[in-house]
Amino acid sequence: MKIRVKRIFKYTFDNITNYELLPGEYEVGRQIDENAAHLAMQFGAAVIIPEAKKKKVTKKAPENKVLKVKRTK
Repeated sequence: MKIRVKRIFKYTFDNITNYELLPGEYEVGRQIDENAAHLAMQFGAAVIIPEAKKKKVTKKAPENKVLKVKRTK
């Protein structure tokens, strides 16, 4: 899951160390902690980036294909 941080977000977990998220896109679990991402979304500083769904590619016949015309009566 990815999130986009809209503005600087400062938070703390242990009441001693202050952490800061700068604006940008982050991968949850790899770049930032899940709890930090949840806090940022809860306070309105971040939004979830929706995953792009892959479209199924269908092959089309070429448009310049020559066809025989049926004879009319």
